[in-house]
Amino acid sequence: MRVEGVPESDVMRRRRWVWVGAVVFLLVSLMASQSFSLNQEGTVVVLEPAPVTDPAGPGFCPLPARGQSSIPLDFQPPQEVRPAHPSNYGQRQMLDAFGRPVVQSPIVVLHETVGTADNALNLFEVDHTGNDNAQVSYHAIIRLDGTVVYIVPPTMRAFGASPSQFRGQAVRTNPRGYASVNNFAYHISLETPEDGRNNANFHSGYTAAQYQSLVWLVAQTCIPLERITTHRAVDTSGSRKDPRSFDWARFNDDYLRYPKRRTLYFGLGEA
Repeated sequence: MRVEGVPESDVMRRRRWVWVGAVVFLLVSLMASQSFSLNQEGTVVVLEPAPVTDPAGPGFCPLPARGQSSIPLDFQPPQEVRPAHPSNYGQRQMLDAFGRPVVQSPIVVLHETVGTADNALNLFEVDHTGNDNAQVSYHAIIRLDGTVVYIVPPTMRAFGASPSQFRGQAVRTNPRGYASVNNFAYHISLETPEDGRNNANFHSGYTAAQYQSLVWLVAQTCIPLERITTHRAVDTSGSRKDPRSFDWARFNDDYLRYPKRRTLYFGLGEA
């Protein structure tokens, strides 16, 4: 089509500019709609992207259940509280002993008591102020009948594994002490059966009630299976072998199938 009095080249040029202008307008409008919103008073507010956290936000886990667990969904183990003496645990630190930021994600470290649960609990209640070598604790113990005993709050640093490291990760919180995983670990100990209260390499194993309670407890941390380990695996002294006779296949199967919802927080950057 030819417009009277206007050369064909000018018409095409004007049409091109109209199209370019329309495209630019649409792009600007789209960017504005993504970057701004109006609050109730009509003020323009910049929308910041939602922070990404690992594990996921409050109450949720990025770990879907894979099939049907053998543990009932309404399972609740017996629970009790036996606080350790404050000399046997400390604060989780955001900086190490040399002022460097601590960035490790949480891990679960599994132990066993070797003696009875009550013998361990009695030890943790003793005042060990000034005696660094005697300071020791777990966050929780699971009795033979499946009772979960809470000892140290999860936001605090239990003294469960020193010296230690997990895949090269360790933190030194005292310049005179050992590097260890304690600053980012949640320590859970299983009460040892009677035939294992010795220094042997094996015993008869843990009860079905203990495995159920362990899965239930760990499922509340949102910690993935690849960051669940043992005292033996993280120990760098070469002297630890607990938890002996632990059935990883049994634990793994139920942990992967059991629904997870985070209720335990460690003060390590979780939302």
